[in-house]
Amino acid sequence: MSGDEILSAISGRVSQISEEGNLGKHIKIENDNYVTVYAHCNDILVQEGNEVKQGDKIATIGNTGNSTGPHLHFEILENGEYVNPLNYLTE
Repeated sequence: MSGDEILSAISGRVSQISEEGNLGKHIKIENDNYVTVYAHCNDILVQEGNEVKQGDKIATIGNTGNSTGPHLHFEILENGEYVNPLNYLTE
């Protein structure tokens, strides 16, 4: 739902915050061989260069960019390749 918290899935460094492209307001967090992407955000609560811990609140869900409603577009890349997040995340 719009405004709900987005928590970082990994600990790492905020490598990019942007509003360019179809992803609207989005964040990239890097750690070792992994990059996580959080897109279509409403409010971004971190800045480029910030170190974040897994579970830190980093943004809120929004409807920015090429989007038909509020949601979180989430990606994980391992060594530059897209991977299925369900293989990496636990409850």
